[in-house]
Amino acid sequence: MSAIQFNATGTNASGKTTTAPREVSSANPLPVTVVSGGGGGEGAVTLADGADVTQGSQGDSAYGGSGGASVVSLLKGLYAKLLAAAAYVSPNGKAITTHTTLDSLLSDDFGGTAVNTSTTWDVINGGLPAIVSGAAVSVMAAAPVPAFSQARIGSGITGMTDSVSASTLTVTMGTTLGAERWYLSQKVFAGKEDIFIILSRSQALAQNDLFIGLVEVDPVTFIPLLNPNIAADGNGAGEFTNRGGVQVLATATAGLFTAQAIGDSSSGIASGNAGTSITGMNTAQEYLIEIDSRDIIVSNANADSVSAKAATASRVSTQCPNDTRLYKLLLRFRNTGTPGSSTTVAVNRILVVDNYEQRVQISTAEGDQIGSKALGVNVVNTPGVNANVTGGNLALSPNAGIGPTAMHKLTSAATTNATSVKTSNANLCAGSLRNRAASERYFKFYNKASAPTVGTDIPVLTIGLPPASSMMLADFTGAAGIRFGNGIAYAITGAYADSDTTAVAAGDVDVNLVYN
Repeated sequence: MSAIQFNATGTNASGKTTTAPREVSSANPLPVTVVSGGGGGEGAVTLADGADVTQGSQGDSAYGGSGGASVVSLLKGLYAKLLAAAAYVSPNGKAITTHTTLDSLLSDDFGGTAVNTSTTWDVINGGLPAIVSGAAVSVMAAAPVPAFSQARIGSGITGMTDSVSASTLTVTMGTTLGAERWYLSQKVFAGKEDIFIILSRSQALAQNDLFIGLVEVDPVTFIPLLNPNIAADGNGAGEFTNRGGVQVLATATAGLFTAQAIGDSSSGIASGNAGTSITGMNTAQEYLIEIDSRDIIVSNANADSVSAKAATASRVSTQCPNDTRLYKLLLRFRNTGTPGSSTTVAVNRILVVDNYEQRVQISTAEGDQIGSKALGVNVVNTPGVNANVTGGNLALSPNAGIGPTAMHKLTSAATTNATSVKTSNANLCAGSLRNRAASERYFKFYNKASAPTVGTDIPVLTIGLPPASSMMLADFTGAAGIRFGNGIAYAITGAYADSDTTAVAAGDVDVNLVYN
């Protein structure tokens, strides 16, 4: 063997502690005393057949222990764990793990030729049967033995099949009344997770039902728990103590989906508004199910597309699953009636992401009308905007061009020139005023839907025009303009007072206004 050198510390003949270099080699071995009962709890470790271990040997036979697990195999297992924790090393020497920035708790793209029932799913045909205390639940891979009993949650009726190919799980729902099939995750989650799924279906039938979401499980055995306060349906299928997710299918209207929830064994199911898929689910659609302790929001978009999500999402808040409990992911396929023909559902991908780690909650601006809690946003991809304010609400709509399109001009007559420019909600954007007279003139704006009664109506803005001068109204309007809620009206007088009715001379003042 190669020589190994290290510093050895010991006590010399005079009792003094000293440190000196020590080389260990085949010619200069290190004496070792093996104490009976050692070996880390496995008993004395002995050299196989009393022979030397060949240099570089990795064979488990090199060492033996009374516990059955060899020292070498334990070290090899530890090494494998270290490799798994750091999948590869970057050029700068940093260990890189194999997950993305999303903290994925479950991910299945349905590769291979069958559902992964070893580590990912329990496929339960007919749904969860009745649970008997002390009897193993054989339909679950872990075969848990519960200390409680409950009636069945599933209908117990079979008649659905599945296949896996081309990274797609295809479930054939058949035409059997009450048939049910579960895909229950073997992993357990908290109640606050995001679920992402891509799927499509062959047709829309009211007799088909698919629930995708989290269902509460017993914290010891991880068996789904029956809600005793909701009676079984006509097919004998029950409900869960807590669940949250989305119901798709269950309607003959293509593309509808509904956020659903049950909280703490409630006696009813809470359903949100009906959301609408972009293309009716006949092509691959992606659904994002955001489960929170306050609400569940389900949104939809076309798969493999950068277009915006569907405008109509679904939200439920009257009930939500209790996020202090434990949950499993469930895809529950059911025929609640007798379908006239068989529907196939293709699931391309499903992902569960740790909501606690990923979500940034902006607690203000959640529909809050308090100005100090408002959230600023940018409006993108809008070449022009019409702004209309009614009752404190700002409405924006696309405009064919940019900027205001209405204009008004006038040269004063020998009157007070009482004029109505616009008789409804308006925005004064820009303009100019010119005083040709040798003395000051006064331009008065009124927020009014008709020409003003000069001397009686009160102007909202009075602008003094020095003799022989011009003025740009942008100095007053700014970039946003001045809003006139009732309409734009004006008058021109010879004195400043609101009550003044002095007429100006013909040609004294030129007026140009730009508005919307």
